[in-house]
Formats: sequence, structure tokens, C-alpha cells
Amino acid sequence: MSDPATYSRRVITTLALVIAVVVTVLLPTMVTVHGYRKDVAELEMLSAILARVTEEVAARSAETRTGQDELLKQLLGTRVDAKGGSEYRYIEDGAGKRIVAVGTPPNSLLVVKRSASFGAGAKFSGRVVVERSQRHLIELAVIALLLGGTLGMGIYLALAHLPMRDMERAIDSLTEERARSRQMFAYARDGMLSFDDYLRIKDVNKAGEQLFGRDREALLGQPLQTLFDIAGSNALRDGHIWLETGSAFEVSARNADGSLVPVEVSIGRVGERKDVCRVAVIRNITERRDAESDLNLFVNYDSLTRLPNRDYFRELLSEALFRAQRRGGHVGLLFLDLARFKLVNDSLGYAVGDKLLCAVARRLQQTLGHAEWPGRGVSGLANKEALVSRLGGDEFALILEDLADPAGAEKVARQVIEAIGAPFEIEGHEITVGGSIGIACFPDHADFVGRLIRAADLAMYQARNLGQGMFHVYSPALEIGHQDRLDLEARLRRGLANEAFELHYQPVISMAADVVEGVEVLLRWQDGEDNLLLPPDFMDVLEDTGMIREVGDWVIRTACRQLRGWHDAGYAGLRLSVNVTQHQFNHPDLVQTVTAAIAESGIAPDCVELALSENTLSQSGERIMTTMQELRNLGVRLALDRFGTGLSCLASLQKLPLSALKVDLFFVHDLVESVSSRAIAQTVISLAHSLGLQTVAVGVENDNQRQILQAMGCDFYQGFLATPAMSARSCLAWIEQRGSHGQPKLHLVS
Repeated sequence: MSDPATYSRRVITTLALVIAVVVTVLLPTMVTVHGYRKDVAELEMLSAILARVTEEVAARSAETRTGQDELLKQLLGTRVDAKGGSEYRYIEDGAGKRIVAVGTPPNSLLVVKRSASFGAGAKFSGRVVVERSQRHLIELAVIALLLGGTLGMGIYLALAHLPMRDMERAIDSLTEERARSRQMFAYARDGMLSFDDYLRIKDVNKAGEQLFGRDREALLGQPLQTLFDIAGSNALRDGHIWLETGSAFEVSARNADGSLVPVEVSIGRVGERKDVCRVAVIRNITERRDAESDLNLFVNYDSLTRLPNRDYFRELLSEALFRAQRRGGHVGLLFLDLARFKLVNDSLGYAVGDKLLCAVARRLQQTLGHAEWPGRGVSGLANKEALVSRLGGDEFALILEDLADPAGAEKVARQVIEAIGAPFEIEGHEITVGGSIGIACFPDHADFVGRLIRAADLAMYQARNLGQGMFHVYSPALEIGHQDRLDLEARLRRGLANEAFELHYQPVISMAADVVEGVEVLLRWQDGEDNLLLPPDFMDVLEDTGMIREVGDWVIRTACRQLRGWHDAGYAGLRLSVNVTQHQFNHPDLVQTVTAAIAESGIAPDCVELALSENTLSQSGERIMTTMQELRNLGVRLALDRFGTGLSCLASLQKLPLSALKVDLFFVHDLVESVSSRAIAQTVISLAHSLGLQTVAVGVENDNQRQILQAMGCDFYQGFLATPAMSARSCLAWIEQRGSHGQPKLHLVS
């Protein structure tokens, strides 16, 4: 087939030539025909007129022939064409003899001759003949031919070149567009192949060759379905979807080496009528699938352990309950809370803690992978990893499907506790952690996801109270204690909003001088008009809910303002000791809070002592050293409360920036009767003095205890022997009655 541009050019040129020739020929032809017809008509009319006149003349002068000839000659000569003898007129008788003639016979190739008879039946009859030369028509035809040729040439040029110019531009544009399309087809990043209605491949680009691992020649003519893994799709196998313009679907492309590549296929239609074909655009979506997988991992899985996260766990649990409801089985839910994890995290660092969590996750998966319970194997989840989820922190959840009865969950709980209790080897450290497990089962304990999770959580909380390595199965009785705790939490929040907390103060007495050296600040909660609660009744709820931070900040600020009031009243030597919980000490804003309270009240920093428990010290690790040093740099004194009841390392004690050790009331209480208590108390006091620290005995109830402690060298004491903790107003009255540093008048801060 010739090039479309050449073919179009040939057609237009031929058409222009035909039109030009027609115009060139038509003009002289029309002039000639028109002139000829005009002459013929004129000659016919003229000959008829002359014949009539001749007949009348002949009839009137029939006697004088000579006169007739002259008269007829004059008549014939009337209005003879003055074109140089181009017209010749004559009269001939019945025998054909010319009687009269006017003009010159035309000497031309083209002559028009017309005649008319006269005198029929008379003595004188004949005919009048008029001949006219058509030379002037030839001249006009030549002129018309020249004009027509000029016009035809103009028309030819106009038709042959002006349309061709636009058409060539259009053709060039179309050619360029086709070339671009071809280049786009050839060099597109996505694989592209064209195919006919029989699904035979007609063309393929470079990306398609690379995608399928075959060259173009090997792909041409091949059935389209052989290039894809279509075993699982009837629509693809039947071929119907391949012929639907605009259809798009995902499938796996089959490479020459047998590997499968996930692709997205879009079907389009190109061309019209006989040249129509279909094009498949094939995009490799491996990276997109990887991105979707990464996104799914990010959204649904814990980034550290790669276990399902809390949200995905709820979805998995919901699916498990749906299957159990449909089949009529049981689902066990185990909540695992690790013990001693915070100790590991704070003492060995977060990196070790993270690796420990990953090791626990793997061990849980291994344990559940080998665990057996009645009914297991009927269906189960898609993979064993889905059985274990991390809810956050050191809490894990285990989903057990196909339980024959709740007892199967208890069996698994024992196996898990045993597995978690075995030592872990992390970066050269042998770490032993335990756990507490709460158990709840569907449909025995709850009939939907939210209630089942709550039941397992309540059971876990109870197991934690029972001690490390224990598990507990949910029972309705747990709801009672839980409701009481929720009620306590609500009352605490109302108390915080209504300023129902108050401070009591217990004087600290010097053993040597028997004077008040300072006061210990103690928190009280006025829960109702006649119900004053001590910290053991509500402190754990404050810490669990996070309210301890707000309450603790209030305690420090209020105590500092009160001490400032006493200093302004003349008791400048008084100090105060504030107990700080582990939660407060681990908060990064503690130093800032203390600094602000001291600055607002205007007291000296060394008048403030923060007391932290030995348990706080043992579980806070390296971070506490930084906080303690910052407080000491500020000038605040630090005391270690309840020393001797924990398991603090004595080697690290000398590194701590402490000012005092407090002998716990557990040893003070048995000083008189118990030799071991006296030995421990003496050891604590001697150790403190050897480290340059002061000692304070807590809970001194009688004078015998005071005398023993004084003999041991204890510096200060506090307890019921002197006075119980009391309000600021009562403390003022007590100090004024007893006498202290400076003047007896004190300023109270409400």
C-alpha cells in the first residue's frame, strides 16, 4: 500500500488538473457555441426577411427585369456586415442561377449558410442565400481559450497546492503523532502489547519483552492467555474480559523462567473499522504490592515484634468469634503481663528491653506452635503468628481457637508461664522475667469482643495481684472489685477538681537537742465530710491513672509556700521532707517542677528534701542518677526512704548524691524485742555515717525505742512518740507549745 500522503497528493493533483482542463476548454467552447447559434439565428431571420422583400419586389415590377435587379441589389446590400467581406448575399432563380449578389464570398474554413425561398408558383421564383464567415468566432474562441487557460492554470495552482499545503501539514502532524505513538509504545516503561479479536499478539514493546522474558519475535502470534497465570480466574481463562474495552484487573504475568510477576492490566481499543486492534497496558506492581505490604505491616503490626498490634488484634479476635459462633466452638483469650520488665528496661537500657520483648514474642509463638488443647486443628487461624499479639508495652494477647472447653485455655496458660519463666540470653545478660495471665473464654464469659477483652483484662489484674507466675480465670466476682476501683477513680477526679486534698505535717525531732528540725509532708484526701483517707487507700489509683503528676506538683508547691510562711514568721531553720513516688521521679519534668516551686516560694533549696523509696531506686536504673544529680546541683537534699526493706546494691549506694537514710519503721517497731532488728538498724546507721549521711528513724512510738536509736547514733526521729501527722494549724500549735527555733509565731498557708 502506497504512502497515504503520496496517494492523497496524487488524487488532489488529478482533481485539480481535471477542473483546470474543464475550465480551460469550457470557456472557448461556450463562446464558440454561443456565437455560432447567434449567427445561425440571425442568418435564418435575415434570409427570411430578404426572401419576403424580394418576393414583393418581384411581384410589383415583374415587367421591368432590369429595374428589379438594381432594386434587389440595393435590398441585398442593406446593412451588410462591415467586417471586410465576412458576409456574402445572393439571389438565385429557380434554376440555380445567381441573379444578384452582394459582398465577397467568405474565404474561411468555417462558414454559416442559410437560405429562404420566395415566389413559389409565380413567374419569378427562387431563393435568397446568406453566407457568413465564422472567422470572428475563431478569434473569440482563441481569446476565450487563452483566458480559460489562464483561469484553469490559476484554478489548478489553487486546488493543487493550497489544499495540499494544509493537508501536508495535517499529514505531517499525523505522521509525527504516529511516530510519537510508536515511540511511546516502544519505549514506554509499562509493558504494552496489541492483539486481535482472537487474542493473538500482533506487537509488543521493549518493556513487554523484559516483563515476559522473551523477545518480540517469540511473542508475536502467541495466544495472550499463555503469558499470564489465569488458572484461578474463569473470566481470564475464557478470554471474555480481554475483549472488554476499559476493563482493568490484576493478575500474575508468567516470565520465561517460570517466575510470576504481579501486574495490573488495562485493556484499550485502537483504530477504526478494518484497522481496529486492542492494546493491553501491563504495569509491574511489585513495588506497589511491597508498599501495600509495608503499609499493612505499619498499620496492623507492631513495628518492634512484628506481631499484630492492638487494632489488628481486635479484628482478628472478632473474626475468631464469628467463626466460633458459626461452628459452635469456644475461643480462649489470654492476656499476658510481663513482670520485672521495667526493671530490665531501666537498668540495662531500652535496647536490651526491646530485644527482650522480641525474644518473648518469639517464645510465645514457639510455645503456641507446639501447644496442644482439645479441639485444636479443626480450623484455626490462617497462621500461628496471628495467635499472638502485642497490645503495647509489656502486654501480650493470645487467641486460642477451637477450644473444646475453657479448661484448654488453662492448660495453655501453664505452658506459657513455664516458657516465659525460663531465662533469656540478651547481649550477654541472663534475664529472667515472669508473667501473669488473665483468661476469658467465648461464649462462657462474654458474647462479643469488647466484653471478652474486658473480662480477660480483669482476670489479668487479679492474677497480677496473686503474684508473679500466676494465672486467673475470669469470674463475675471480679466485676465487683473493678467497679469499686472505677468508683474510687471517679471520686479521686472529683476530689482533684474540688481541691479535696490537704497536707499534714509530722515534725522531725533532733535526738541530741530534742528540738524540731523540720517536718515530713504527708498527703491526705478528704473523701466526704468525715472520711479522711491515707495514701495507701488511693495512691495506686493515682499512679495508674496518671493523676499522681498533678497531685504531686500541687504537694510540692503547697509545701514550699507553707515553709516560706514559717520562715517569714521566724522559723528559718525549719526544713521539709516530701515523699516522691517512683512515677514522679521518673517523669522528666520533676526537676523543672521543683525549681519552679522553690523560685515561686523564695525559700532556700537546701531547706527542701525529697525522699524516694529504695524500691524506686532499684527500678529506675541510670536515669535516676541524672535526675538526682540535677536536684543536688540545684541544692535540694535527697533522702533514701525505707532503707533496708529492698534489695539495693550497697556498691552503688556510695555513688548516689544522698543526704540522709531513713530507717524503716519495720525495724524500729521490733527494736526492743528483736536482736536482728537491732542489728539491722545499727548496720544502717553505721553505714550512713560511714558515707557521711544523716539518719532518720521513722515510726518511733515509745521512749525505749528512742533511747536505743540514740545510743546507736541516730540523728533524728519522728513518730507517735512525738506526735502523729497533723494539719498545718495543729502543727503550729504543737511547735508553739513545745518550742523551737526562733519565735513561736508561724504563718499558715491555706
